Amino acid sequence: MYSLKNDGKTYTPAPLTPKKVYEDQLKLKQEATSESIQTNNHDEIVRKTENKTSHELNNKRDKVSATREREESFDQSERKGVKVECG
Repeated sequence: MYSLKNDGKTYTPAPLTPKKVYEDQLKLKQEATSESIQTNNHDEIVRKTENKTSHELNNKRDKVSATREREESFDQSERKGVKVECG
């Protein structure tokens, strides 16, 4: 049997009954399952947020590219002396 000493006192734990061991194992299993579900939910939220952010960045990059192309086209037209009306 084991004993523990703390602040000068000796403690000897009592052995668990088979029923108590079983109940503790069930409790631990339920806690592990609950933590696993929470982790999976968190991972899914992070993944969705990352996908949304990536999509938004791609849209912004596409808009910037289109704007640059229009500006380059406008600049080339000005160099050629072509009058381009805006708006």
